[in-house]
Amino acid sequence: MPITRKPATGFTLIELLVAMTVLAIALGFAVSSFSKMMERQRLQAAAEGLYDMLLVARSEAINRNDNVYISVVAGAGWCHGLDNTTACTCSTADDCQVDGNTKVTSGTDFGAITLSSATNAQFRYNSRRGMPETTAGASLSSSTFTFTSSASDSLSVVVSPVGRLSLCTSSGFRGYPAC
Repeated sequence: MPITRKPATGFTLIELLVAMTVLAIALGFAVSSFSKMMERQRLQAAAEGLYDMLLVARSEAINRNDNVYISVVAGAGWCHGLDNTTACTCSTADDCQVDGNTKVTSGTDFGAITLSSATNAQFRYNSRRGMPETTAGASLSSSTFTFTSSASDSLSVVVSPVGRLSLCTSSGFRGYPAC
């Protein structure tokens, strides 16, 4: 009886190595792209968080017919907070509260996002018209708070002297107008 050999089925070692190499290269591109997307999302969340807090502060000042205070601490360990009774410092534990609830956002929740501010780290919205002013009651000049990612993308929250808020970019961040 003659011995017949069946042809081998399956993959050769070389075919398997080529497939694994192609897969590794594709995953490398995907991970890099995903990291950049997450950094952009953190930047957007940080800037929109301050923007939203400022909208709430102005609205609360008018609704409560009482001043509402804002605290912004810039730098790598940035934070911003809200208080409805007196000026507060967001970097001090339990200092910024509204109705007994702490209202502070910490930069540690946003990775490598930094915040810079040229002026007015503490101000308030007055109770009459919701106008921003210094904690002593003087008129407030325009204030800009700029969030920057490690990839040099940036978003800025601008508070005008009449209380108008805008969110803009100086780095071409998609979906936002230029500053």
